[in-house]
Amino acid sequence: MSWIRAGVASLLVALGGCQTAEKPKAANGSVFTSLSPEKCPNLLCPGVGGFQLAVAGSSVELVAPSGRRFPLTSVAPTPRQAEWRTSGDTPVAVILGGSPTTIAKVSADQACVTARLSEADASIATVHQAADAAPTAACLQ
Repeated sequence: MSWIRAGVASLLVALGGCQTAEKPKAANGSVFTSLSPEKCPNLLCPGVGGFQLAVAGSSVELVAPSGRRFPLTSVAPTPRQAEWRTSGDTPVAVILGGSPTTIAKVSADQACVTARLSEADASIATVHQAADAAPTAACLQ
């Protein structure tokens, strides 16, 4: 039996050792917050991770925890809720439904619109895929 163990040990060394498979990266999650006027005192709607959305008419701005504001978009009609894509407890993107559906990357020092999807292109899977790619996507003009 010892010759079998020796053979297995030699094989493992020859193959570079025993490697374990990496855990797959967990998918981003979703958190929904209301944009209805009754839930947004002083036009500031609570978000996720200290972020807020300032909604005035059809204009939406992201407000970082530092108070820094990032204009996102004009949407009509103003959506009733925002969907925040999160990695753990950290927001990485926000989705504003409407026509078009607007997706923006979210970070403490940058926020911008990275995608606008027409109703025809705005399936849940497509929207989530675009939102999950937002952190590394270029900002739209």
